Amino acid sequence: QHCQSLARQSGASESTREANWKWAGDRACKLADTMKAEDLVLCAVAFAAAERRDFRVLFLLAEEAVAKAAGFEVEEAVQMLEAY
Repeated sequence: QHCQSLARQSGASESTREANWKWAGDRACKLADTMKAEDLVLCAVAFAAAERRDFRVLFLLAEEAVAKAAGFEVEEAVQMLEAY
């Protein structure tokens, strides 16, 4: 949810946005292995919507998505692929 709110945020300085996204990326990496399929999708979509191309985050989210592929609904798989 934090990533989604950051993606909608505007008006902050560039340095503040960068710091917030770095924190969100670090947090996503730390929590990726505990995220459900829905959470992985929401996080990837938020990073894509904000045009954040943090390959470390995207790689870990993708790695977890592959490991949890059986837990994905068709719509979630489509959203995840569109985010990438």
